[in-house]
Amino acid sequence: IPLTATGKVDRRALPAPDARLTRVGPVVAPRTPLERQVVEAWEEALGIAPIGVSDRYSDLGGTSLLYLRILGRLETVLGRPIAVGEAFQHDTPEGLAAHLSETCDAVAGAMQAGDALLASAIRRGGRQRRHFDEDGAER
Repeated sequence: IPLTATGKVDRRALPAPDARLTRVGPVVAPRTPLERQVVEAWEEALGIAPIGVSDRYSDLGGTSLLYLRILGRLETVLGRPIAVGEAFQHDTPEGLAAHLSETCDAVAGAMQAGDALLASAIRRGGRQRRHFDEDGAER
């Protein structure tokens, strides 16, 4: 381990971590188109390939800021917003794709039932804005 003149670890002299060295098992290929989209977004953002659907984002060296960029790309590809708070709970492409699929299914079900307000709330991740008129009554 490289040391500085004062005997501390010289972090600048250490080689960059290689996520491929931390892989424990084989790469599990995407099984659905949505998993493929998530894996491709991760590979592009992290500069690592191949990434399997069971690989953990944090183990690959991903940061929260980079994850926001990935979610932005996925929003563009999917054509709908993604609730950031919920997406951060999913640390594998498989988990994130399953979450996004469930959200899409819930929106589609609400739209079929004719409940546009519920579909809108689901798209926003359950957050709902309340609107009040000048008298303080909810509209």
